[in-house]
Amino acid sequence: MRPRENHTPFVAVIFGLTLTIIAAFQIYIFREPTRIAADEAHDKSVAVAEGRALFVPYCTACHGKQGEGVAGPALNDRQFLAETSDQTMFSLISSGVPGTKMPAWNQSLGGPFTDQQVSQLVAFIRNWEPTAPDRHAEAQKGDPAKGLIIYKSTCIICHGANGQGTDRAPALNDPAKLAQFDDAWYAFAITAPRVDCQLRRTRLHPRRGRAATAASAGPAPPAGAACAPRLRAV
Repeated sequence: MRPRENHTPFVAVIFGLTLTIIAAFQIYIFREPTRIAADEAHDKSVAVAEGRALFVPYCTACHGKQGEGVAGPALNDRQFLAETSDQTMFSLISSGVPGTKMPAWNQSLGGPFTDQQVSQLVAFIRNWEPTAPDRHAEAQKGDPAKGLIIYKSTCIICHGANGQGTDRAPALNDPAKLAQFDDAWYAFAITAPRVDCQLRRTRLHPRRGRAATAASAGPAPPAGAACAPRLRAV
């Protein structure tokens, strides 16, 4: 009769190995999110750096060194970045914007960049989001110098060199009316004038508004007639 075999040592070894494997797997699971996050942060850092290397020579002429906008719109802007997805930016950069100076940049559409390079540009622009200024709010402050340029090129014919008014349009350089109506009223009057006024609908850059033009008008001339404050869009 064969002696009874003792399998206890083997069972103990197998049980110990099983516990070791389970423990190692739990440690792996615990550390994996940290590892993945570190890898993603590294990949993002590389993409941002590569995107910056592309942005500086190709994009700053129109969008500015800090994305503040020059001939093209601001990209380093809180509202733009909040409302524009990465996919939308990828599409705009790839295909360009018809009717503007923004060309197609993706190689598939005749541009110089690969899909990866376009994605790197998107990563660089997106990296501004945490500290992006609210340029729309800043724009409402107006810029008197820029407003004067617009006034001389657009408004002077009807409203006069110093806003004194002509037989075609009322005076704008009227202290009483400047005190009575706020910037929002003048902005609406410029962009959505009444039908019975000769003023045509005007599209202005958001950085340039009534505060800029009215503040540049100069000494106050005699008061003149003005359009009534109740306006109707046309």
